[in-house]
This record gives sequence, structure tokens and C-alpha cells, in this order.
Amino acid sequence: MNDYIFKKINGKYNFIGDFDSLYKNIDDPWGQSAKDRKEYLISRERQLRIIDGINNKKNKEEVSILDCGCGLGLTTFLLSKQFSCEGADISSIAIQKARLAYPELTFHVLNLLSNVELTKKYDIVILNNLLWYVIDDLENALLNA
Repeated sequence: MNDYIFKKINGKYNFIGDFDSLYKNIDDPWGQSAKDRKEYLISRERQLRIIDGINNKKNKEEVSILDCGCGLGLTTFLLSKQFSCEGADISSIAIQKARLAYPELTFHVLNLLSNVELTKKYDIVILNNLLWYVIDDLENALLNA
């Protein structure tokens, strides 16, 4: 994966961020299918409990969530079982695959470092495992989120 995300140039790792090529060439780059990763599903269950704890609405379906960095959409799907959840990712290839896997859900191609213009507001925005890639412009990413 280093050829797509980070590349060693002159002895130093540089952020490449070629997420489209990553999703084009590797079926499940982050192990999101959870086929061999029980801990992935356990961490998602924990995430659901955290959201449940901060949720101040009685009806869970009224809580709107945007799952940024959703990749192939598994977490978005798991969250959608209890909440109104949409997914977003910078990779159009990942979003195409997520839409095929979960056609009943809404997914957006979204770059948190550019001006984000979604017509909907969300109660909760999840930035799980994507902050590594926006750390150089964290303030802007958080403002857009």
C-alpha cells in the first residue's frame, strides 16, 4: 500500500494519497470486509456504543451521521442499522464500490480539505482513521467537517 499512500523518496516518506489507485488495485485495502478481522467488528460495536452515549435524541433513526473516510462502506452500513447514516470518501472508486455493495445507502465523494458543500447537516461526523492523511491541514479539515 505504500506505493499508493506514502512513498519513500530520498530516504524520506512522502504522502502520495493516491486513494483511487489503491481502491482500483486492491480489493479490500483496509480489511473493511472484516472477513478475517474480528477486532474490526468489535471496534465498530464500540463505536456504536460511544455514539449511543452522546446521542441526545430518543429516536435513534432521527440521528444523522456522516461517516467520512468510509472507504468501502462497511462502517456506514453497520451504523445505518441503528442510525440515519451516509458515507463519504475522497476516492471515487471506493464510493463506486460502496454504492454497489450497499445500494440502499447514500455515499458522497468528498475531500475534507476543499470547500465541502453538502446540502444536509449532520448531528455527528465521524473522522475515524482519516486524520492521518489530513494532519498537515488539520484545522481546515476539522472546520470543513
